[in-house]
Amino acid sequence: MELSSPLGKSTAGAHANVPVLEEDPLQNIDALGLSAGCETPYTRQISDETYDQFGEVPSSSSDCRRARWWQRCAAYCFPRQFAHLRDKRQTLSTTTRIDEKSEEWCVGQSRFTSFGHGSLELRWRQLSLGTWQTSQNKEKSIQILKGVSGTAKSGQLTCILGPSGSGKTTLLNVLAGRQSGGNKRKIRITGQVWAAGQQIDPRAIRSRIAYVMQKDEMFATATPREALKFSAALRLSGPRENRHELISELLGSLGLLRCADTYIGNAVINGLSGGQRKRTAIGVELITQPDIVCLDEPTSGLDSFAAYQVVRVLKDLAGAGCTVICTLHQPSSEIFALVDHVICLCSGHCLYEGGREQMVVYFANAGYRCPIGFNPADFAIFLMQTEPRDRLDKMIERWAAENHEQLPGGMQKGGWLGELCQTPHGRQARRNPSGSELRVTQKSFCKQLSQLIRRELRSVARDRTTMTVRFCLSGLLAILFGLVFQGVGRTIIEEEQQAIFDLRWTGLSDEEVRHMRLRKLEWHFNALVQVAMVAMFSASQPVILAFPLERAVFLREHTSGTYNVLPYYLSKMAVEVPLVLVQSLLTLGVCYLVMCLNGDFGALLCTMVLLSVCSVSIALAISCAVRQPRDTGAIGTLIFVPQMLFSGVFIPVSHIPGYLRWMQYCSFLQYAIKVLGIIEFRHVPHREVLLETEDINEENLLIYLGLLCFLVISFSILGIEMLRQKARHLF
Repeated sequence: MELSSPLGKSTAGAHANVPVLEEDPLQNIDALGLSAGCETPYTRQISDETYDQFGEVPSSSSDCRRARWWQRCAAYCFPRQFAHLRDKRQTLSTTTRIDEKSEEWCVGQSRFTSFGHGSLELRWRQLSLGTWQTSQNKEKSIQILKGVSGTAKSGQLTCILGPSGSGKTTLLNVLAGRQSGGNKRKIRITGQVWAAGQQIDPRAIRSRIAYVMQKDEMFATATPREALKFSAALRLSGPRENRHELISELLGSLGLLRCADTYIGNAVINGLSGGQRKRTAIGVELITQPDIVCLDEPTSGLDSFAAYQVVRVLKDLAGAGCTVICTLHQPSSEIFALVDHVICLCSGHCLYEGGREQMVVYFANAGYRCPIGFNPADFAIFLMQTEPRDRLDKMIERWAAENHEQLPGGMQKGGWLGELCQTPHGRQARRNPSGSELRVTQKSFCKQLSQLIRRELRSVARDRTTMTVRFCLSGLLAILFGLVFQGVGRTIIEEEQQAIFDLRWTGLSDEEVRHMRLRKLEWHFNALVQVAMVAMFSASQPVILAFPLERAVFLREHTSGTYNVLPYYLSKMAVEVPLVLVQSLLTLGVCYLVMCLNGDFGALLCTMVLLSVCSVSIALAISCAVRQPRDTGAIGTLIFVPQMLFSGVFIPVSHIPGYLRWMQYCSFLQYAIKVLGIIEFRHVPHREVLLETEDINEENLLIYLGLLCFLVISFSILGIEMLRQKARHLF
């Protein structure tokens, strides 16, 4: 039996390196490489893969040492049986190593066999994009794209080259249908685009175009297999077996089989490497088997070999028949050799468009010869950044003059060619051209909600560090405030029995006893206020800190048509409600026992949960409204501090200036404290004095609860609308 290595060399059979066992068991130990200081392929396999003699993976280094000890005992006591097991493990090890290298070098044996059956060829002419800014009643126009023309053929890897600010990403967004114009956006797009010989609006065929952003925005606690399954569950309809086959094919074609069940990870959670994460992001968008694939700088942030692997995948995808367009900022020689078609952009103008091999000849004919052994991509980018502007203008005019007659039939030469975005756009469902029963469509509201809730629950369960910190902080704060106000409720109940003792033995007057009783009632009420504040901040702060970081994932998935805004928002609320329920139960349980509170525990818990849900809703609204995640801290302080100021605890609302008094109606903390006060002091003697002082009316209990529910709904609607506006203005 012979195995071929990934480098094309023939390797001897699996038994070639098996040592010959001697009759003496002690010599067998040395022959097997189990003696101290001796290293053989088998001992390297044990140390690297940490398998024991039964094919199981030890869970720690101690288990690994124990496995080696059992190996020595087995070699000594049962040399013949151990030789047979050793032979089998050596064969599996050799096969596994070759398969792993083959996967890493060849990036999957079956490469995108289900792709390229409905390929589209893109052609565009005189694409221009401009924006304008209004300053001092004057409009200043900025032109980003200036009459760019080109083609992207199926079966070819098309690369858009150019320095920073040349318009590469803008051109890619227009071709992918991710850029809209209009007066509201202050963007004007003109030109014409053809697909398969028909003039189209790229937004109308977005379901057939995959767009991979520069940043790999995915859930850190998900695995590549789970990410692909989630995308397939919400974007494909058809038999589950067909979806699983497609996922397996993508994992193999992208070289992700070995890490298919590893966390994707981020800067905090360890997971995939940069190249594996980028290939996972590509796979998530390829789940719909698109005809056109657009990628924005897929090699950004990767080392040379990881970048080569990514572009190698794109080359294989183009070879399957797809139209692949990507922007590259500074490709290496190995990467540039994989490119078939090149488009050079310089300050929004097209400097060259054609084959990769013809690019060097064109620049040489223009008077710019690329040195021998020099990377043509680096040469072109360096040329566009160092040449004087007048020479670059001549090169642009030269290219436009040489290609002026290559206009598609029916087009007029020169000038603006009308608005691009005139045809209706949308995400139409279409039948997959590969002949399978899968269809690209958008699932129902219930399906989206169930899948999103499942993913949120899985993410919460796996992020143990965040959950531990969240519950530990709630418990520690509850213990701290409980110890400060220890026994405050029991003192109030016993006050009535102690009144006679105070009058008889301490010599206090009735007025002094009444004043002392009122002070203790105020302490009791202040303890209740602190419990409400702990519940408010414990529920809102994790959301304010975590949700802005996940918002980029939502924007990417929403723009690709995976799900809508409403199910996403409701899934966040549905997962947060059980969490705040546990937090409220923990906080109230500790405070109820230590402070000796007197109200009904169930009623107090429901009120705190309602307060926490209201805090979560306004925290989500804040996170949806801010532009940058770092702004949530400042906006959160601006929102939650007035909640305390207008709650009526520090100063009666009647003493607040009239032009600020209206803000009390937006203070959900005020209504929660009043409900808690009514429940807690229902059986406390002389409660009328405290309730009158705090402006609490027991008859308005249902009104307070209704206002809390109304604020939850209002803040939720505000957050949904904010999130919808963010998604609408992304492209």
